[in-house]
Amino acid sequence: MTLERFGNQMLSEKHMGPLLASGDCILIDTSQRIPVPSGIFVIWDGIGQMAKRIEHEPNSEPTNVIIKSMNPEYETYESDAEEVHMIGRVRSATEPTTSK
Repeated sequence: MTLERFGNQMLSEKHMGPLLASGDCILIDTSQRIPVPSGIFVIWDGIGQMAKRIEHEPNSEPTNVIIKSMNPEYETYESDAEEVHMIGRVRSATEPTTSK
C-alpha cells in the first residue's frame, strides 16, 4: 500500500461538499486505482486533481466509469475508464489543524 497526503491546494473540494470540505487533508492510497468497489478517488481531469466518487459501470464495452460529485450542483457523467487518470483511493480525511 502506498499512501500519500494531499492538501486542499490540489483539490477542488466544492465538488465533494459536504463530505470533503475546502482545507481538509486527505490520505490517498495510490496503489488503488481501480474503482471496484466504488468509492472516492482523486483523479486528474487534464486541468487539475480533484476528488470524485467513481463507480464502475458493469457490462460496459468499452469499460466505462461513472464520475459523481457529492455536491448536487455538479453533474454526474460517464467516461471511458482508460481516459480517466486515477491518482488513488481516498482512505481518510481530516480537518486541518491550526497552530496558535
